[in-house]
Amino acid sequence: MKSVGLIFKILLVVLALSGLKSKTNAQSETPKGNVLNASLIRDLPANGELIINNYDAELEIKVWNNPKVEIKSELIVEVDSQEDLIKLAKAFAIKVVDEKKDRLSIDTKFYKSMVSMFGKKTTLELITGEKITVKKIVKASHIAYIPQSANLQIISKYNKLNIENISGNIKLNLYDVDLYMGNFGSTGNFDMKYSKANIGNGGNSTFMLYDTDIDAGELGNVKVDAKYSKLIIKKTNDLSIVSYDDDFVVGQLSKITADAKYSTFRLNGDAGDSRFELYDSDIFGKNFKSISFSAKYSDLRVGDIGEFIIPSSYDNNYYLGIVGSLNCSESKYDMFQLDGANGSLDFPNTYDADILIKNTSANFKGLSGKFTYGKVYLKLDNSQQFNLNFSSTYGNITFPADKFKIKSLSDKTDSKRIFEGSTAADAKCNIKFTSYDTNFIIE
Repeated sequence: MKSVGLIFKILLVVLALSGLKSKTNAQSETPKGNVLNASLIRDLPANGELIINNYDAELEIKVWNNPKVEIKSELIVEVDSQEDLIKLAKAFAIKVVDEKKDRLSIDTKFYKSMVSMFGKKTTLELITGEKITVKKIVKASHIAYIPQSANLQIISKYNKLNIENISGNIKLNLYDVDLYMGNFGSTGNFDMKYSKANIGNGGNSTFMLYDTDIDAGELGNVKVDAKYSKLIIKKTNDLSIVSYDDDFVVGQLSKITADAKYSTFRLNGDAGDSRFELYDSDIFGKNFKSISFSAKYSDLRVGDIGEFIIPSSYDNNYYLGIVGSLNCSESKYDMFQLDGANGSLDFPNTYDADILIKNTSANFKGLSGKFTYGKVYLKLDNSQQFNLNFSSTYGNITFPADKFKIKSLSDKTDSKRIFEGSTAADAKCNIKFTSYDTNFIIE
């Protein structure tokens, strides 16, 4: 038995010596106990491209001013067989997939599949094709030192990922990853599933998200395609969103375009020309230069709007500040509540809507529309002179008739009422509508 043990020890020494003869800039060090180490050093210019494929191992990206990439890896594992440990060490070596003058692609993945047996032992199929048995993988980790201005691309699954501030561009494809990163360069591309992320400041960015939560700093123009996710952005310029069942919180922004279902938007800064196409979604916002809004079963709760265009609206609630002008081409079962109006309001095809205009300015240009069922309340400025022209069937029309100095037409039957008149000859505000079974109040 002693001779067998001696032969086995000699074999390990031979294997160790053969490992030391490998290239020093890409090697898997001979295993010592249950700790395996691997390292790699390669040249890469300051603005070069680095691609890392990582799987089920912590990855930390640090920056330096050297035109090189250095990666140090460690694997802590509990294993019974020394033979399996040596096989694992070979698989744990860092692989160079592609190398050019300004581009380096590496792969840190060391196993293809993992099968646990009753929670006691695990069978690994290594990337070498061999199978081994381990008790436990305690920890797998990589630290990569890269040029600060390098362009970085990472494909990673099932791990934690930390990235220091870089000035180059970044592209991430992540699956079940916890990401913490600093700032990045002029462009960022984030394709993420089942992940969480804290992201610093950067340039123009694209997010493809599925069941992912992101908290980001100040970004440039942003495009988002998301599902079941949450995105917080401190500041952005133009924001374009396609969304399904998501939550968005945005600080400052220039403008927003959103096509969304079952989503919520909290916009905490004023915005420019914006567009929304919504289904069962809610928007909470500040002031807008203009909004184009088509929606069903949604709420819009914002401040002042310079120009408000509604191509189509169905069963929505509008809580608005002061509106410059409003044109709602088609409305059914809607509720409008305006704190004020400065320009003109047009409702050419309105069905069973409740419309409340709390106040108007002295420059209010008027209201026009066709109303079937529903209610309309319009509170005019006390000094407002206006022209009134309506035709009503059923319903009730209330207005200050004693103010009208000019009555061109006034007729009333049991079911119909028509009126045309002016409170002053030089009145510039025009209120003109037809209604059916609608209660209309002008004060």
